[in-house]
Amino acid sequence: MKVESKGIENEKNAKVQKYHVSQNKDKDAEYYMKWRVRKDSSDKTIQYFDTQKLAIEFAQDLAKKHDTTVVIHKLDGSIRKQGYSTKE
Repeated sequence: MKVESKGIENEKNAKVQKYHVSQNKDKDAEYYMKWRVRKDSSDKTIQYFDTQKLAIEFAQDLAKKHDTTVVIHKLDGSIRKQGYSTKE
C-alpha cells in the first residue's frame, strides 16, 4: 500500500509541462527558420510551422487538451509571452 500512495503523491506533485513556440535556429537542420512547438526541457520538436501564428494555434490546442499553458518566444529566443492560454 505504501508504494501505491507514494505513486499517487508523485503524480499529484508532477510538474505540468508547458508548450514552447520558438524558431529553429539550427542552420544545418531541414527546418531551419521554421517555427516549432516543443514541451518544457525537450529537444524533440512536436511539429514545425511556416508562421509563428500557426505554431501558436497548434500549441494552444495542445495546452487546452493537457490543461497547461504556452510560452511564446521572440525571434531572438527571449520570452515574448508566458502562461499564454485561450480564454473561454
